[in-house]
Amino acid sequence: MHDNSFESAEDELEENQDSTTEYEGKPSTEPSGIGGFSNLLSGLLTGLQGLESTSHARPGIRCQSKITGRSILHWDQLMNVRELNLQYCPNLSDKDLKSLTNLSNLEVLNLTGSGITGDCFKYTKDFTSVKELILIDCPNLTDKGLNHLNHFPNLEVIRISGCKISGSCFKNWKGLTRLREVMIYGCPNLVDKNLRYFGELRSLEKIDLSGIVT
Repeated sequence: MHDNSFESAEDELEENQDSTTEYEGKPSTEPSGIGGFSNLLSGLLTGLQGLESTSHARPGIRCQSKITGRSILHWDQLMNVRELNLQYCPNLSDKDLKSLTNLSNLEVLNLTGSGITGDCFKYTKDFTSVKELILIDCPNLTDKGLNHLNHFPNLEVIRISGCKISGSCFKNWKGLTRLREVMIYGCPNLVDKNLRYFGELRSLEKIDLSGIVT
């Protein structure tokens, strides 16, 4: 004696397998079920990775901006700005940065590739929240200008390169009691006698003087 319900279940299973085989043989036009969602998510992540890879300039490529200080004159009310990146804006001068003194919550200031001498820092007495200062490829930077870094009492990291400082400014950095990392490289005029002042910065954890001729 045969169980009709069992035979019906077998027939239904065979029909489902046939329909599945037939469906797999056809190109899918839209995502379906978990597999479709997985494919969609994978495609989205791939697209985001591609976008990220194009959002950063390749090493060795410097895209100089033509912006001047006029563009930042109206930024004095941006109290929530925590990071300011002005890389390779050679037309920016020390006086141009005077309008940024109201950015009291600023934590990272990147002036890489700018034309500043460092005199701008005498205007930044309110930059008490700045923790990282990046001055890479700033050929006009001077010891006199860097004397004003005591206006950054919470400074933790400083990067300097490509300038002609001798290091005489270091004796005025005694007030930087939270400075952890100093990276100064590609500054051929730096002299031994001025490096002794680092011995007074007891908070230092890292000193990088790569590529310096003393």
